Amino acid sequence: MKDDKNESVDKIPQPPPRAPFTSREFYWLDMSQYADLRDIAEFSLLGEAHFKQRHQEQIARVPEKDRGVEAIFAPPHQMHIHWAVIILVCIRLEETVKGVSTLLHKNDALPKTIQNYRDGSLIEKFREFLVESAGWSVDVPEKSAWEDVFGVYAIRNCLIHYQASFGDYAAANEKRAIEIQTFSDRHGTPGIIETWLDIDLNTSQACIDAVTKFFDELFAVLKKRSDYLDSDRLILGEEL
Repeated sequence: MKDDKNESVDKIPQPPPRAPFTSREFYWLDMSQYADLRDIAEFSLLGEAHFKQRHQEQIARVPEKDRGVEAIFAPPHQMHIHWAVIILVCIRLEETVKGVSTLLHKNDALPKTIQNYRDGSLIEKFREFLVESAGWSVDVPEKSAWEDVFGVYAIRNCLIHYQASFGDYAAANEKRAIEIQTFSDRHGTPGIIETWLDIDLNTSQACIDAVTKFFDELFAVLKKRSDYLDSDRLILGEEL
């Protein structure tokens, strides 16, 4: 007599086996992203030092009796260098999110891609993709890491679309303003002066650190599925 129960279980479609990532794929994930973040961090520090020196040179050219007016005529480049850093960090974040989702979709034959998710920011779509399509825990990466990258992305949007006017941004999108406030409360930056974001070296460094931590947790999960070996770093580095 047939075991109808077992037979019905056998007929349930099983997901395809999850192939390990190749060394070259994981090299891109593990190496290039961190290298770019290190370069961006160095750019931030060098830019800060350069414009501080330039400002001091400008002050030196002002007669001593007129000292004080230099603040009025100080160029905004020192602040804007950190705007650029945050935008660069978000470009790297976007590229990584898209790359990881493509890699998971290809290797696991997932029914949906990140493009199937319509609502929310790119980072929110990525989180939904990981949980719903890839079957990840909602706590991987951990809650604070997600909150931080939401904050970084919201800061970027405020800079690009509202020229750092936090008041106007909050009026247009309260949810994103709360994400910035959460980031600011946790890291002590950016400051909010009257209704404007005060972006400086501390802000850009905090954004770099937040995205680095997010990558750490994201890649830790991916590394468990890779055939990647430490020796591949040198071999692939020479090839590329």
